[in-house]
Amino acid sequence: MPAKVVNLNVGKAWCGNEKPVQVGDRYFPPKIEVEFPGDDNQPALHMTIEVVDGVPVCSELRLTKKPGGAEVRSKDLSVVRIEDWMQVVLPEFSMPGELMEGGGLRLSVRDTSREDVLNVQRARQEASTRKRKITREHLEQVAQVYREHFDHRPRQAIARAFGTSEPTAGRWVTLCREEGLLPPTSPGRKAK
Repeated sequence: MPAKVVNLNVGKAWCGNEKPVQVGDRYFPPKIEVEFPGDDNQPALHMTIEVVDGVPVCSELRLTKKPGGAEVRSKDLSVVRIEDWMQVVLPEFSMPGELMEGGGLRLSVRDTSREDVLNVQRARQEASTRKRKITREHLEQVAQVYREHFDHRPRQAIARAFGTSEPTAGRWVTLCREEGLLPPTSPGRKAK
């Protein structure tokens, strides 16, 4: 895949010339860099999107104070819309392709469409609903996060730490109790 730079309304995105990877029936660069330069009132933002296990994910997000510009503040984090940016950036790098005899890949270059956006959304949604393999090591990590946040919303802390929902975090806590990694509870009382 040739290197590519895409100008966005308020920044740019680019990729190198690495071999593209398959995401559903499309192909993407394995790594896309995104830069929003910021201004006197907003810090600069850099985001890295990588394809992991066949799904484009945000692997890095960095806010940086510009020389002479505004500091990075909590309010800057509240306007970070990773999903929205990915929906803008990813279709720009999406390409249809087909495998040829001998294992080669033929890519087609064309303008992005609404279907490209939907394909990316579907692939990300499928990845987020895939069942995570629950190992003893995973449950030990869940129990550790639970104990560290015992006094303030431990299930919410688990959900944040592992990028899952609170109901799933609750199921993991139950599994931890069944495995003896956390003590049993009495109705209305939580146990460390």
